[in-house]
Amino acid sequence: MIDIRSRSRSSYLLLTGSTGLLGEYLIRDLLQRGVLLAVVARPSPIASAAQRIDAICHRWQRVRGQALPRPVVLEGHLDKPGWGLSADQHRWIETNCDALLHNAASLQFVAESREGEPWLTNMHGTERMLELCERWKIAELHHISTAYVCGRRTGIIRETELDQGQQFGNDYEASKCASELMVRSASDRFKSVTVHRPAIITGDYHTGYTSTFHGLYAPLKIAASLLYQTPLMEVSESTLVKTLDLSGSEEKNFVSVDWVSEVISSIVCDRSLHNQTYHLTAEYRTNCQTLANVMHETFAEHAMEILVKEIEKAAASPGRQNKNSSLPTLSLEGLQSAFREQMEIYQAYWRSDPVFDRSNLNAALPYLAPPPIDADSIRRLCRFALKSNFGWPKPPITTPKFLAGDLLQDHGFAKPAANKSNRITTIETDSVADLNLRVLGDGGGDYAVQFGSRGDDDAWVNVGFDIRQGARCTLSAATLRRLVDGELSLGAAVSRGAVVIGNKCAFKAVSAGKSNDNSPRVCKTDFVKEMMERWINVLSSQTANPISSIPR
Repeated sequence: MIDIRSRSRSSYLLLTGSTGLLGEYLIRDLLQRGVLLAVVARPSPIASAAQRIDAICHRWQRVRGQALPRPVVLEGHLDKPGWGLSADQHRWIETNCDALLHNAASLQFVAESREGEPWLTNMHGTERMLELCERWKIAELHHISTAYVCGRRTGIIRETELDQGQQFGNDYEASKCASELMVRSASDRFKSVTVHRPAIITGDYHTGYTSTFHGLYAPLKIAASLLYQTPLMEVSESTLVKTLDLSGSEEKNFVSVDWVSEVISSIVCDRSLHNQTYHLTAEYRTNCQTLANVMHETFAEHAMEILVKEIEKAAASPGRQNKNSSLPTLSLEGLQSAFREQMEIYQAYWRSDPVFDRSNLNAALPYLAPPPIDADSIRRLCRFALKSNFGWPKPPITTPKFLAGDLLQDHGFAKPAANKSNRITTIETDSVADLNLRVLGDGGGDYAVQFGSRGDDDAWVNVGFDIRQGARCTLSAATLRRLVDGELSLGAAVSRGAVVIGNKCAFKAVSAGKSNDNSPRVCKTDFVKEMMERWINVLSSQTANPISSIPR
């Protein structure tokens, strides 16, 4: 019987929306909990899907000071039929994934048509997701909705309520409600359907970090864009409240992304908490006047820094013409007009929030209270946004010099995928892998290894673990490079703890032969060491030149 708290020893969890802010934190939290994770991600104009995910993992690795496992990356497009995945990728998902966490969403407020955003992703995308879940025989579905499916309703909003004939403030709310209705209508296709409804997600509570700047950040971002045209010191803290036609007594429900991710990950990893709807909302709302005051304070600080820099720049070049041309020139009336025009789309967004019932969440996770989004935390959020220039320009994505996947596919026992860019190889075999190989850190990944009983001819490597095999070998990408380059022997690496062989939960000292039951396969430590030694020797001999060095 599977331990309900041990998803890491079950099948893979497939995650969508992995490159957004919440997706970044879900990758971190799920991997830290030992979840076998696969993600569907699209490439960007400057990076492949695998590079984007590796960059996210690299950031967490830098923050934590510890190497992270890498999820299996499937390059696809959620707006394409079949998500644009290959036949091999579909087969891999059907074989290895039993749960899906649907986090992909469009945050666009106004749609040009029902065929455009946010309807394209939030409603039509959900419809396509449900069709694929049926094809893949997904048993558990986790759907990230929003607390604002309640629309313009007031009073207390229950977790059990959805379609109450409510009006909506924008297309985002309407499309997310339609999406959740579709999920609920398809609940009989799944063993469990769990709905997570977060309120307005902010950046990290402790650091202020965010990679997206919607909602809460909109007034600050628009004001920053007018920075060089505005007499900043004439702008009072009441400008925001007046421009949005607020009284200042309105209250909004903000929750930090790190808390939301921790809650979702906790629920995902505990099957006893599935099949419920949860309001991931704050216990205490944030007053809009407090928000406006802190925004004014931090923006004034930032504006003064910019003003001083401009004055210093002008003083350093006394001979240039019109040396004050970059200083503020727009009147307060002009500011308010431009600000109001750009903020019009957010008018409904800033109405006072209702009270969200949290009965299910409090019962499930009574120890995990949300941190308050108060003046201090808002200050951290605003300062990060301003100092990072709202994420622009985006930091470059660098490819690790050493890629374990390339090594395994280009040398030794690996069988290259039909579409190598997709990084997924599915070997048509009933054989159970001899070992699951986890390579930690930049350029790493999870692989299933069959050493071969007839020499090297029937050896193979698949991307992703063989979920039927319990034996595991874990090492860093740096250690793998040193082993292949001959700088380190396998025996020395094992004795130093740089290579860990075995799985304390499933590993047993039994024969390496395969049994006929469906229980996880295990093998002797000596057998694994012997086969790994032979394998490393083959890789070393087939690698013509030493692999480029990486930090170790």
